[in-house]
Amino acid sequence: MKRILLVGGGHVHLYFMKQLINDPIKSIEIFLVSPSTYHYYSGMFSGFAEGLYHAEEIRINLEKISERANVRFIRDSIIKLAPNENSLTTKNGELIKYDVVSFDIGSETLGNDHPDFQTHARFIKPNHRFTQTIEAVRSASKPVIVGGGAAGSEISLAIQAWRNKQGLETPVSIITRFKSIRE
Repeated sequence: MKRILLVGGGHVHLYFMKQLINDPIKSIEIFLVSPSTYHYYSGMFSGFAEGLYHAEEIRINLEKISERANVRFIRDSIIKLAPNENSLTTKNGELIKYDVVSFDIGSETLGNDHPDFQTHARFIKPNHRFTQTIEAVRSASKPVIVGGGAAGSEISLAIQAWRNKQGLETPVSIITRFKSIRE
Protein backbone atom coordinates (compact mmCIF):
# COMPACT_ATOMS: atom_id res chain seq x y z
CA MET A 1 0.00 0.00 0.00
CA LYS A 2 1.30 3.48 -0.90
CA ARG A 3 1.87 5.94 1.94
CA ILE A 4 1.52 9.72 1.99
CA LEU A 5 3.17 11.56 4.86
CA LEU A 6 1.95 15.03 5.78
CA VAL A 7 4.38 16.95 8.00
CA GLY A 8 2.69 19.84 9.78
CA GLY A 9 -0.94 20.79 10.14
CA GLY A 10 -1.02 23.92 7.99
CA HIS A 11 -3.73 25.23 5.69
CA VAL A 12 -2.86 23.04 2.69
CA HIS A 13 -2.90 19.84 4.73
CA LEU A 14 -6.16 20.88 6.39
CA TYR A 15 -7.71 21.44 2.96
CA PHE A 16 -6.40 18.06 1.78
CA MET A 17 -7.94 16.32 4.81
CA LYS A 18 -11.23 18.11 4.20
CA GLN A 19 -11.18 16.69 0.68
CA LEU A 20 -10.47 13.22 2.12
CA ILE A 21 -13.49 13.51 4.41
CA ASN A 22 -15.68 14.32 1.41
CA ASP A 23 -14.00 11.88 -1.00
CA PRO A 24 -11.97 9.18 0.81
CA ILE A 25 -9.06 7.36 -0.86
CA LYS A 26 -9.15 3.72 0.28
CA SER A 27 -5.96 2.47 -1.38
CA ILE A 28 -3.51 4.92 0.27
CA GLU A 29 -2.26 5.09 3.86
CA ILE A 30 -1.95 8.69 5.08
CA PHE A 31 -0.13 10.03 8.15
CA LEU A 32 -0.05 13.53 9.67
CA VAL A 33 2.86 14.44 11.96
CA SER A 34 2.56 17.64 14.01
CA PRO A 35 4.17 18.80 17.28
CA SER A 36 0.79 20.11 18.43
CA THR A 37 -2.70 18.67 18.51
CA TYR A 38 -3.93 22.06 17.29
CA HIS A 39 -3.50 24.28 14.27
CA TYR A 40 -3.95 27.94 15.22
CA TYR A 41 -5.44 30.31 12.67
CA SER A 42 -3.09 33.30 12.48
CA GLY A 43 -5.79 35.57 11.03
CA MET A 44 -7.41 35.57 14.49
CA PHE A 45 -4.23 36.15 16.52
CA SER A 46 -4.87 39.86 17.11
CA GLY A 47 -8.43 39.16 18.23
CA PHE A 48 -7.12 36.61 20.72
CA ALA A 49 -4.41 39.03 21.93
CA GLU A 50 -7.11 41.67 22.51
CA GLY A 51 -9.28 39.17 24.38
CA LEU A 52 -12.02 39.03 21.74
CA TYR A 53 -11.58 35.26 21.17
CA HIS A 54 -10.79 32.31 23.38
CA ALA A 55 -8.17 29.72 22.38
CA GLU A 56 -10.88 27.23 21.37
CA GLU A 57 -12.20 29.73 18.81
CA ILE A 58 -8.91 30.20 16.96
CA ARG A 59 -7.76 26.61 16.64
CA ILE A 60 -8.59 23.40 14.82
CA ASN A 61 -8.10 20.02 16.46
CA LEU A 62 -5.77 18.13 14.11
CA GLU A 63 -6.30 14.81 15.84
CA LYS A 64 -10.08 14.98 15.38
CA ILE A 65 -9.95 16.11 11.75
CA SER A 66 -7.36 13.38 11.05
CA GLU A 67 -9.69 10.76 12.50
CA ARG A 68 -12.58 11.99 10.35
CA ALA A 69 -10.33 11.91 7.26
CA ASN A 70 -8.99 8.40 8.06
CA VAL A 71 -5.49 9.84 8.56
CA ARG A 72 -3.19 8.50 11.28
CA PHE A 73 -2.22 11.42 13.54
CA ILE A 74 1.22 11.38 15.21
CA ARG A 75 1.91 14.14 17.74
CA ASP A 76 5.64 14.59 17.31
CA SER A 77 8.30 16.58 15.47
CA ILE A 78 10.49 15.48 12.60
CA ILE A 79 14.21 15.64 13.41
CA LYS A 80 15.75 13.74 10.51
CA LEU A 81 14.97 13.52 6.82
CA ALA A 82 16.44 10.68 4.75
CA PRO A 83 15.18 11.37 1.22
CA ASN A 84 17.26 8.59 -0.38
CA GLU A 85 15.52 6.06 1.89
CA ASN A 86 12.11 7.79 1.70
CA SER A 87 11.95 8.04 5.47
CA LEU A 88 11.73 10.52 8.31
CA THR A 89 12.58 10.10 11.96
CA THR A 90 10.54 11.70 14.74
CA LYS A 91 11.86 13.26 17.93
CA ASN A 92 10.49 10.21 19.79
CA GLY A 93 12.55 7.92 17.55
CA GLU A 94 9.82 6.59 15.26
CA LEU A 95 11.00 5.89 11.70
CA ILE A 96 8.27 6.64 9.17
CA LYS A 97 8.61 5.43 5.60
CA TYR A 98 6.75 7.22 2.82
CA ASP A 99 6.13 7.19 -0.91
CA VAL A 100 5.17 10.88 -1.01
CA VAL A 101 5.93 13.51 1.63
CA SER A 102 4.49 17.02 1.94
CA PHE A 103 5.71 19.74 4.32
CA ASP A 104 3.34 22.42 5.62
CA ILE A 105 5.12 23.40 8.82
CA GLY A 106 4.89 27.18 9.02
CA SER A 107 7.81 29.19 10.33
CA GLU A 108 9.89 29.47 13.46
CA THR A 109 11.76 32.46 14.83
CA LEU A 110 15.47 32.22 14.08
CA GLY A 111 17.67 32.13 17.17
CA ASN A 112 14.99 31.08 19.64
CA ASP A 113 17.33 28.36 20.94
CA HIS A 114 19.87 30.94 22.21
CA PRO A 115 20.04 30.81 26.07
CA ASP A 116 19.60 34.59 26.49
CA PHE A 117 16.50 34.57 24.32
CA GLN A 118 15.06 31.58 26.16
CA THR A 119 15.50 33.40 29.47
CA HIS A 120 14.21 36.84 28.46
CA ALA A 121 11.99 36.45 25.40
CA ARG A 122 8.83 34.74 24.21
CA PHE A 123 8.23 33.73 20.62
CA ILE A 124 4.99 33.73 18.66
CA LYS A 125 6.35 31.22 16.14
CA PRO A 126 5.79 28.35 15.83
CA ASN A 127 2.08 29.08 16.02
CA HIS A 128 1.21 26.31 18.48
CA ARG A 129 2.93 28.37 21.22
CA PHE A 130 0.91 31.50 20.42
CA THR A 131 -1.74 31.40 23.14
CA GLN A 132 0.73 30.78 25.97
CA THR A 133 3.08 33.44 24.62
CA ILE A 134 0.36 36.09 24.36
CA GLU A 135 -1.00 35.30 27.81
CA ALA A 136 2.50 35.81 29.27
CA VAL A 137 3.25 38.99 27.29
CA ARG A 138 -0.15 40.62 27.98
CA SER A 139 0.41 40.32 31.73
CA ALA A 140 4.10 41.31 31.76
CA SER A 141 5.00 44.32 33.86
CA LYS A 142 6.63 46.09 30.90
CA PRO A 143 5.73 44.28 27.66
CA VAL A 144 8.00 44.87 24.68
CA ILE A 145 7.33 43.70 21.13
CA VAL A 146 10.35 43.37 18.84
CA GLY A 147 9.37 44.09 15.25
CA GLY A 148 7.35 47.06 14.07
CA GLY A 149 6.04 45.63 10.83
CA ALA A 150 2.38 44.91 10.22
CA ALA A 151 2.23 41.85 12.52
CA GLY A 152 4.24 43.41 15.36
CA SER A 153 2.22 46.63 15.25
CA GLU A 154 -1.09 44.79 15.11
CA ILE A 155 -0.21 42.50 18.03
CA SER A 156 1.12 45.47 20.05
CA LEU A 157 -2.11 47.42 19.57
CA ALA A 158 -4.22 44.39 20.44
CA ILE A 159 -2.22 43.72 23.62
CA GLN A 160 -2.45 47.40 24.56
CA ALA A 161 -6.25 47.27 24.10
CA TRP A 162 -6.39 44.19 26.37
CA ARG A 163 -4.20 45.93 28.98
CA ASN A 164 -6.42 49.01 28.88
CA LYS A 165 -9.50 46.84 29.58
CA GLN A 166 -7.65 45.24 32.50
CA GLY A 167 -6.63 48.62 33.96
CA LEU A 168 -2.91 47.96 33.42
CA GLU A 169 -1.23 51.34 32.96
CA THR A 170 2.23 50.37 31.66
CA PRO A 171 2.18 50.77 27.88
CA VAL A 172 3.35 48.20 25.36
CA SER A 173 6.67 49.21 23.77
CA ILE A 174 7.74 48.35 20.22
CA ILE A 175 11.37 47.99 19.17
CA THR A 176 11.92 48.35 15.44
CA ARG A 177 14.35 49.65 12.91
CA PHE A 178 12.70 52.29 10.78
CA LYS A 179 13.81 52.34 7.19
CA SER A 180 12.51 55.00 4.89
CA ILE A 181 11.32 54.25 1.37
CA ARG A 182 14.28 56.20 -0.03
CA GLU A 183 16.92 53.94 1.57
